[in-house]
Formats: sequence, C-alpha cells, structure tokens
Amino acid sequence: MRQAYLETLDALQRGQFSNADVAMRVKLNKSPEQYAQTSGTRQEAVYDALQRAGITWQVGDRVRLYQQLGHGLRPFVDPDGHDYDPGSYSATLLSAYASRLRKGLSPDAFRQVFTHAQPGLFDAPIDTLHPVWTPC
Repeated sequence: MRQAYLETLDALQRGQFSNADVAMRVKLNKSPEQYAQTSGTRQEAVYDALQRAGITWQVGDRVRLYQQLGHGLRPFVDPDGHDYDPGSYSATLLSAYASRLRKGLSPDAFRQVFTHAQPGLFDAPIDTLHPVWTPC
C-alpha cells in the first residue's frame, strides 16, 4: 500500500499523468441564474470556474474540470496536456483516498504508511503493520 501511494505521488510530481487522467466530471444542478442568486453569499468553485472561462451551461449538463497549475480549477480542454497542479492532486490523494483507510490502521501506522518522509528511527517495519478493527 505504501509503495503504491509513493509511486503515485512521484508520478503526479513528475507530470506522468495527463489532464484527462486527473480531471473530474461534474453534473451541474444550478442554472447560471440560480447560481447568480447565491454567488454573493456562497462561492462554488465549479460554477466560478465556468463563469471565469465564459462558459454557459444548463441544469443537467456534465462538465469536466481539473486543477491547472497556477490557475486553479479550470474547464478541461486538452486531454493530452500535463499542466495540472501536482500539489493539489497530491493533497487530494491523501485527503480523499488514503484517508478512507484511516479507520483500518492505528494512528501511528497510518502516519507511517502515508508520509512522504523516510521511516523514522523508531518506526516499526512496514511489513509488520496490521489492520485494526474498530466496531461501530
């Protein structure tokens, strides 16, 4: 698990994924008019990105977006490009995917598996870490 995590982080940092690999697909539930009514009090990154790009949409449309380096969330236009923000996707890898395993590992084991640093002097060998079961 740790090796796959580190290899994915490395591939993200080296730009080995394409924009198509990291883009997300979103179904739009608000019309431009509905969003305009709430945008003063509540910002929504997807709709803001579409407005900045001058894209009009309708309720039910599906759009693809990605985090572009230096520009934030942007509509997806170049599937073969590699101008995504590796820092953003590295953070998402930890917060959205790896964190799902937090309940299955002790806090120390989770930290050890999902850290970018080399193992510490007092860390247990990775192959001795075991999942834990916590009843709900």
